[in-house]
Amino acid sequence: MSIPTAVAARFASGASLPFRGLAYLAARRALWPYALFPVLLTLAGLAVGLAAAVPLSGRILALLWAKPDGLIVGAWWVTRGALYLVLVYVTAIALPAAVSAPFSDRLSVRVEALEIGGSDGGGVARAAAETWASVAHAIMRVASLLAGHAFLVPALLVPFAYPVLAFLWTARWTAVEYLDLPMARNLHRLPEVRGALRAVRPLGMGFGSVLAGLLLVPFANLLVVPVGTVAGTLLYCDLVRAGHVTRPEEPRTSPSAPAAPSPRRPSVLLALLIGLSILIVPSVGVLLYVAKSHAVYAESLGRLEASETVQRIVGAPLRPSLWTYARIVRGSGSWRYSVAGPKGKADVVVSAKKRPEGWIMEYILVKPQGAERSFSLEARRPGDARGTR
Repeated sequence: MSIPTAVAARFASGASLPFRGLAYLAARRALWPYALFPVLLTLAGLAVGLAAAVPLSGRILALLWAKPDGLIVGAWWVTRGALYLVLVYVTAIALPAAVSAPFSDRLSVRVEALEIGGSDGGGVARAAAETWASVAHAIMRVASLLAGHAFLVPALLVPFAYPVLAFLWTARWTAVEYLDLPMARNLHRLPEVRGALRAVRPLGMGFGSVLAGLLLVPFANLLVVPVGTVAGTLLYCDLVRAGHVTRPEEPRTSPSAPAAPSPRRPSVLLALLIGLSILIVPSVGVLLYVAKSHAVYAESLGRLEASETVQRIVGAPLRPSLWTYARIVRGSGSWRYSVAGPKGKADVVVSAKKRPEGWIMEYILVKPQGAERSFSLEARRPGDARGTR
């Protein structure tokens, strides 16, 4: 299939690749045995991911952003939902794709042979090189997916930012993942994979977006790995036909190959990530400074350090967590953070109100790690006018 030249047509062509791969696989029963093992691994990964991602997403998000009150709670749930889907994607798609690489590789070989002929030359040395390249690339791809999402962790603190960025990165990674499968077998390096996608962008984003989105479709999500393998191989064959990629048995100066590599331009996604990081990192620093420099935070930490009960449960000295959530609206404030000591950890919730004489502490709730209930460290007594300016 020829690759369109118009931008919109290229995106649509990429978006149709998963459906093209599904139809190709459905029409050729000889390919089904190679798809069985990836489907079973995806089923197992999906079961584990759906069960583990619910509590894990909540715990990860709570480390950075405690569940707020009011309208902003909607943004919190959207962010948690995106984090939940990322965790499920890793267990149900990324890891099964890496483990089932030998089966996916054989499936890709069959599709490539049907489309543009086999490339069985090279003997044992060639086979060993292909196997090593496929394994090395599979490990690098999973590591890059996890590293990219780790890089996006600060975006969890910005309402609605993480879901968008996480989807864009996952879609980009998905396109690289399934195009790299046939290209690694043909001894191409990862920079060549990225270069091929740059040459036909935004086709890769259309391909990755739809394929990653299939995770949300019941039953279809079980076929993401084999369908992605077939679709990625079909894309590879299209790139070979169009002259964007050269097969190993072809001379690198083949007339069908580009005369010279085009100047490398920074990808839009990379520029977007860098730009948002420049905005997010200082913003996070300012929010943490405001939360921790407030007098209520300092006083609550002092009361924790002076409490015999806290020292008995957590120990001394206390180490407050780096991440602190503060919500101050119209004279009311709440702080959420955690403290750690030699004996354990505890989560802390502080509430205070601003009066004419200053900020008045209402309560400090302490929940030791592993405990089902929290206890009140100190409640403000009626008539207590002690305040914090």
